[in-house]
Amino acid sequence: MDVRPETEEFKQAVENLRGVMKEMQEVAVRFNTGEREEGDKWRAAWNEIYPRADKAFYEMLLAAAKEFAEAPAQKASTANWLFRICSEEVEADRFEGILPVLEILVKDRPEFNEAQRLLGITCFALAEYERGKESIDFLAKQLETPEQMAFIRDNLDDLIAQREREYAKRKKDADPNNPVPRVLIRTTKGDIEVELFENEAPETVGNFISLVESGEYDHKPFGTGMKHFLVQGGGDDFGEPPYTIVSERSKPEARDFYRGTLGMALSGVPPKANSAYAQFFFALMPNPELNKNYTAFGRVVKGLEVMSALTKIDPTKEKKEDEVKEEPDEIIEMTILRKRDHEYKPNKAKSLE
Repeated sequence: MDVRPETEEFKQAVENLRGVMKEMQEVAVRFNTGEREEGDKWRAAWNEIYPRADKAFYEMLLAAAKEFAEAPAQKASTANWLFRICSEEVEADRFEGILPVLEILVKDRPEFNEAQRLLGITCFALAEYERGKESIDFLAKQLETPEQMAFIRDNLDDLIAQREREYAKRKKDADPNNPVPRVLIRTTKGDIEVELFENEAPETVGNFISLVESGEYDHKPFGTGMKHFLVQGGGDDFGEPPYTIVSERSKPEARDFYRGTLGMALSGVPPKANSAYAQFFFALMPNPELNKNYTAFGRVVKGLEVMSALTKIDPTKEKKEDEVKEEPDEIIEMTILRKRDHEYKPNKAKSLE
């Protein structure tokens, strides 16, 4: 770190982060050098530390931003350091902890196009449209701005109304008298807990749970994707799947895609409506284009930091001869955490038997 903390809050935040990082290093060493039978023990320890380390890291960034805000003219190096880190976080599709940091930086350095860009993208990724309105307006006027920012500016009221409908459905999902199913996805990067939209996509959820219970997803690769779009895996659907399932995208109550939403992958260009089998993806940010064709059937409730860390191997990108080949992550196993008291099975669109 090329910045020297001065406030007590910043100093304490740095010390807290160092302590958690030391724990992570110890667990990593034990996991890599320990006996095979102890692997689950150290994997569980890693999954407990990972979110704490994330929290400590973002608390340190926020403390640094507050120190900068107290004397912006004297803390230019702190601002530049924070800009660089926030830019790296956005590039890695990690948004949850940087929003308050960027708001401080933009307030004190509104002329910085880069700060405005990062804040606009982050607010869109988190569906915090109102908090990013000024940055979105600013970016929409720039010639080099992606069309996405102009779209948000011109459709802000509709996007906010759409988000509020999604939040109301999430509240219904949590009804203690009839909660939706939950599944734990153990990956080589850590654990991800998801809840499934059985109220709106019961056929897709039925297929997904039946595949989880059969062990279909265990030890399957997961890592095809693109930055700011999605990361996908869970099987090799597009050869000869045993069957495909009926799409639920056209239902009036169909859910839309936000950061962490699960969608079923489709085959074909353009995508064929009833061509999903096992492969699924995580949306890395809201995407109106996905809403047109793909069935949203769940969302991440724990482990967004793990979702963001999954390898994204872009299938459209040409590999150079001397470029190191990226390897996908793996789904170690999936476990049903809870489900409703009825049979879960696929609604097959066709059989290839």
